[in-house]
Amino acid sequence: MEEKLESMGFESPEIMYRGFASQGDGACFTCESVDVVKLIRHEKDTKRFKGIMRNIDNGNLAIDVEIKKTDHMYSHYNTVGAFSEWFWYGSDRYHPYNENNPSLDRELSEIKDYVIEVARDYMREIYRELDELFYSLCTDDAIREALMDEELPYMFREDGTKEYV
Repeated sequence: MEEKLESMGFESPEIMYRGFASQGDGACFTCESVDVVKLIRHEKDTKRFKGIMRNIDNGNLAIDVEIKKTDHMYSHYNTVGAFSEWFWYGSDRYHPYNENNPSLDRELSEIKDYVIEVARDYMREIYRELDELFYSLCTDDAIREALMDEELPYMFREDGTKEYV
């Protein structure tokens, strides 16, 4: 799953989870940096953020977004937040706060919320996959198969006790 997140733009993600049937269960991830351009392209939102995309591609703008834990007791999608700052390298003519460029100002104000929305969608997906895996391993057939594994250093007797082989 980390590879998928990295391919989307979440750099060096660390996945945490807690499960499965208690309050606070879920999955989340943190990362020190988000490649905003890669994420926007992956999500096919280039039109929504065309001002950001153009200015980053032109070298006028850099955006730093980090996903950090905000609650250390639990590990689910509501226990992380996005923290961002941007750096302007362009001329005053294209400055985001120039009255001639209100759309870029709007895009910059939305980018942090956009990143955390996308990240939380994938956090929910991670937990769904973990939850399905967990419950598939709890079926009678899965338990029977694990107990009958020939590589175990013991066998179970009919009365449930172990016999080491």
